Amino acid sequence: MDILIRHRQDYPTRIFLKVTLKIIHYSNFMITLNRNISYFGMIFFVILEFGLLLGPNPTVSAEVVTRSLIMVTPEGEGIFTQYLKEFYAELSRESGVNFVIKEAPKKRALSLGNSGVADGLAARIPGLQKKGLPNMRIVNVSHYTVQHVVFAKDPKVIEAFNSHKTMITQSLSKGYVVGYLRGSKKAQQLLSALPEHLTYAIKDPSHALTLLAKKRISAYLAGPGIVSRHFLKEKYQNSGIKEVTVVSETQLFPYLHESHKDLIPEIEQAILRLQNNGTLTRLREKFH
Repeated sequence: MDILIRHRQDYPTRIFLKVTLKIIHYSNFMITLNRNISYFGMIFFVILEFGLLLGPNPTVSAEVVTRSLIMVTPEGEGIFTQYLKEFYAELSRESGVNFVIKEAPKKRALSLGNSGVADGLAARIPGLQKKGLPNMRIVNVSHYTVQHVVFAKDPKVIEAFNSHKTMITQSLSKGYVVGYLRGSKKAQQLLSALPEHLTYAIKDPSHALTLLAKKRISAYLAGPGIVSRHFLKEKYQNSGIKEVTVVSETQLFPYLHESHKDLIPEIEQAILRLQNNGTLTRLREKFH
């Protein structure tokens, strides 16, 4: 929360000048009205104005301003977006900064944050500044650990993919195509050993599971894992798709545009307080 204090060190001088200007103003006003109002009335108004200028505190005036920050997150992530909304509601109460969650396509979300159109990114992996997003500043306390999970339908793929290493080696040897969410820096990193024709960028988790159910892709590298688990349970229970293995666990962090970097220390302390009082544990268990 920003507290803006305006100190008036030359307060008596300002009062004198303002009262003088008021006397001139009201004098001219009386002349314009052909003196239909008495000078006694004019003096009354000046005294009233003087009292209002003095106010309850003649040395300092203060006003409290709360910043409101738009934090962008990829669209179509259902249950994870619900987690983010509840987490940032708690963080708003703890920090005094009003956070608002907005959704955008995954790749577009990064651009909105880096350009300053949005004020920050709700949850991303470390190191974005080195990945072409120089204006993003990390809030260096994690609020979530994301799992990247492999899903598959073909029994041969399910048997072959028991780790990140086998996912890569088996895809290379047998031509398996692995889908991932467009704009996911972590997924791109995990699949970097595969040639482009063995990877498939997909717009959202629901579309990925649909392609997998139709065997248009061999496997789907999903992150955050809880999103695809939720979709699988709710909409694809009878599709034959199975969760195969967890290939990665990565901490996620808030990011702010550099124009708001002054808020980072207080936000870091606020997240630590949410950790210490059990709020983060409760939210993670609720949305596991």
